[in-house]
Amino acid sequence: MNWRLQDIPVFEKKETEIPAKVYNTIRLGKIRLKKNFRLEPDGLRSLDLILEDDAWIVVDRDLNDLPVMAWTDFQVRGRDNLHLPIQCKLLYYHQHAEKIQTMVLDFAYHKIEELLKEQ
Repeated sequence: MNWRLQDIPVFEKKETEIPAKVYNTIRLGKIRLKKNFRLEPDGLRSLDLILEDDAWIVVDRDLNDLPVMAWTDFQVRGRDNLHLPIQCKLLYYHQHAEKIQTMVLDFAYHKIEELLKEQ
C-alpha cells in the first residue's frame, strides 16, 4: 500500500510526533501477532486504518482505498529509549483529515492493546 502514496497528490505535509505508548503498542502488536493490520475505526464509516511497518495509512475503502492521511518516515533508527515520542511525517490527502487523526491513533492504540491482552 505504501507505494500508492507516491502516486496520489498530497494536500498538506507536516512534521509531527506519535506518543511513545501508541507507537510502542502498535509495533509490539505487529511483532507479537506477526501481521499487518487493517482496522475499521469506530464511527468513521468507510474509513480503514492500515498498519504497515513503514506507514500507517487511513484509506477510504469505498473509493478503492484512496488515502485520506498517512504517517510515514518514522524516526526510529538508532533509538535508545522507549519513553520519547516518535518523530514522523504526516501526509494529508484530504482537506479535513486532521480532524480525525487523534481519534484514529487512539482507536489503534486501544484496539491493538486489546488484541495483545487476548493473546
